[in-house]
Order: sequence, then C-alpha cells, then structure tokens
Amino acid sequence: MNENINQFNPNIGAGVLYYTPKLYASISTVNILETKHYNKNSSSSTVSNNIVFYLSSGYVINLNEALKLRPSFLIRAVNGSPISTDISVNFIWNNRLEFGIAHRFNESISGLFQLRVNDHIKVGYSYDSLINNTIANYSSGSHEFSLIFDLGKTNTKTTPFYW
Repeated sequence: MNENINQFNPNIGAGVLYYTPKLYASISTVNILETKHYNKNSSSSTVSNNIVFYLSSGYVINLNEALKLRPSFLIRAVNGSPISTDISVNFIWNNRLEFGIAHRFNESISGLFQLRVNDHIKVGYSYDSLINNTIANYSSGSHEFSLIFDLGKTNTKTTPFYW
C-alpha cells in the first residue's frame, strides 16, 4: 500500500560543556520533546523517542613531549532502559594521530583511529565488535568512517584536547 506520510516531528536537545586543555566534562540531553510515531495501519506498531541523558568526562595526561593519554567515560540513561556506560582510553601522538580502545559494559568493544589532516579536518575509522552473545549471534560488528570539520579557528599546538 503506497501512501504519502507527512509528519512534523520537532526535536530539541541541550547541554553544557566545561572545557580546559586538560579536562572536559559535559551533561546533555536529546529528545526533550518526547514524540510517539504510530503506524496508521496497525494500532500495535508504535515508536517512542524518549528523553536521553548523557554525562561525560575525560582528562588528558602528557606522557612525554609527543604522546598524550586521554581516558574518558560516557554514561547514557533513557527511561525504561538500563543505564549504558562506556569507558575509553585514547593515545594522541604529535597532536596528529589518535588511536584507542573503548568498552561498553556487557555489550561491545571498539577500536578507533583518527588522523588530523590539517587544523580543520580529521578523518577516522572505528570498528565496534559485539560481545553480548544474544546480540552477537545476529551481527558481526559495525564499521564507521568519519570526516570531521573544525569550523572555528584552531591551532593544533595550543589545543591538546581536540588536537
């Protein structure tokens, strides 16, 4: 059955970020306007966008002149779902190359790689492997390619967190 679907579903998110060259901490939310989407042909098919809360923090440790270590965490909370916690450790070499590993408790492990091409562009790749046997039976993991543009004025020598 073909039908035109025309819906307006606004979404609002907000957050606060505290940042220094060594430390960051943030709290944010998305889906402040909770919405429900119904399938017109079936009363049993609905999707709800619940409010999602995030809490995140990280710290940069200078190991030597060229190498930095950045441990961090992210906590995600959604009404009706278990709290999700990610921890990660990244190494930053010469403010140009970043590589690291992350773990989402009881769900997945990830590896990442990013290269700063210049002061305004980064390219990256990450792979996420599921460790939860229930889900891992249906997925072999996921690949993510990223292209990141820094639109503000940056200087890789003075911004060690974002390098």
